[in-house]
Amino acid sequence: MIKGMNRLWVISLALILGAAACGGGFGATCAQNVGSCRIWKAEEAQRIEAGTLKSLLKSPNLLILDVRADKDWAASDKKIKNAVHKDPADAASWITTLPKDRRIVLYCDSPGEATSAGVGAKLMNEKFPEVLVLKGGFKGWVAAGYPTEPKW
Repeated sequence: MIKGMNRLWVISLALILGAAACGGGFGATCAQNVGSCRIWKAEEAQRIEAGTLKSLLKSPNLLILDVRADKDWAASDKKIKNAVHKDPADAASWITTLPKDRRIVLYCDSPGEATSAGVGAKLMNEKFPEVLVLKGGFKGWVAAGYPTEPKW
C-alpha cells in the first residue's frame, strides 16, 4: 500500500511540475516544444574575453557594472576602469534605472561568473538588448594586466 502511495505521490508531483513548466518560464525563451508542452530555459548573456572588453573600453555607449558581492567588493581597493558597482543582491531595485541604449558588461568574482550571469539573465528578461559577461571576472581582468582604478 505504501509503495503504491509513493508512486502516486511521484506521479502527482511530476504532473504538477509539468503543468507549471507548460505555463511558461520566467520570461525567457522557448527552448523546444515537447508535444503540446513548451520547455523553457533562461536566456544567458554572452560571455566575452578580457581582451574583447579592453578593446571596447573607449566605446561611448559602454556601461561596465561591477556586480561583485559585498564581501568581494569590500576586500578589494580597485575596480575595472570606469566601472560602476551595483549590489547584485539588490538588483531588482536598480535594474529599472539603467539605460537600455547602452552595451552593458557585467563582472564579478564568482566561480563560473555565476553572479554576473544571474544579473545578466535578469537584464535580458527586462529586454536589455546587449548584455555581456566578462569571462574570469575581475580576477581574470587583473591577471591579464588590464587597467584598473581605485574604487574611490
